[in-house]
Amino acid sequence: MSSQTNWGGGEQFVWTLGRGLIERGHEVVWFADKNSKLAERVRVAGFRLFRVPSRTPRPRDLVRIRRICRKAKVQLIHANDTHALTWGSVALLGRTGIKRVGVKHTAFPIRSALRYNWMLHSLFCVSQAVRKLCIESGISEQIATVIHGGLVPPKVDRFAARHQVSQELGV
Repeated sequence: MSSQTNWGGGEQFVWTLGRGLIERGHEVVWFADKNSKLAERVRVAGFRLFRVPSRTPRPRDLVRIRRICRKAKVQLIHANDTHALTWGSVALLGRTGIKRVGVKHTAFPIRSALRYNWMLHSLFCVSQAVRKLCIESGISEQIATVIHGGLVPPKVDRFAARHQVSQELGV
């Protein structure tokens, strides 16, 4: 699950993770905003995508998430960001058979440690610094684990990049 509409490191992380799971024979159900860059990549790749409004899902969207998770026999929800964590957890209230994990990609302060402590089984922090900030913010040490996020580096066409920079600088 991802609520972000733009493409950044977190989206690259969840894309790489999802593709890696699929390559290893796991079934992945993608939840993303219909206008997001992640949804576009999922569609182009031909993977199973369910669209959910990123910031303000309606009750019917949450019921839909719950129904899809039940039908697909989802065992784990990976929330890529705090909005996905919230709407995924609310949609699955009372469903105890589905583990919920989240990822904290950045070292920004946490406004509600209660949300993380109550809604997640595990929180994966991308560095020790992020984990430390999470614990200082009130997140339980038991759920906060460091897993360094390895990303596939983007391919850069050096000739095109040089040409673009030359044009921008007027060289």
